[in-house]
Amino acid sequence: PTVRTVTGAVEFSFPFLQGGEVFARTRQAGHQYNAAHANRDLVYRQLTVDTKKAYNDVMSGISQVKADRQALSSAQKSLESVEAQYNAGTRTLIDVLDAQRLVFERQTDLSRDRNDYILNTLRLKQLAGTLNYADLVHVNELLISHGR
Repeated sequence: PTVRTVTGAVEFSFPFLQGGEVFARTRQAGHQYNAAHANRDLVYRQLTVDTKKAYNDVMSGISQVKADRQALSSAQKSLESVEAQYNAGTRTLIDVLDAQRLVFERQTDLSRDRNDYILNTLRLKQLAGTLNYADLVHVNELLISHGR
């Protein structure tokens, strides 16, 4: 039997600094991942709060516009009554002017609250991701028809 001897060397090279860099980058990526998830959760919670508020604002706006219409109708009837009493000689011109001022205030309230309702509706649709061009065209038509 012949014996053969083979001699060889294996050299390993492991730069310690590079290994630490990989570990640090991995740890940093983990922190960035966690931060991104925390930010996503924060945005989701804020969107939920904003959407609920916008919905409540729309619902409140509906009630407010109805109340404003009723108040305007009442003020107009009061003005008619005061004008009739003025013509009969039982009211003064100051009473008529006060009644007219009240009608104008109620018209202003109605216009302001109607515009708030429209803006809140658009905001809700925006938050829900359903706002589109047709919504804007519809709002434009509403504003034109109420401006007449």
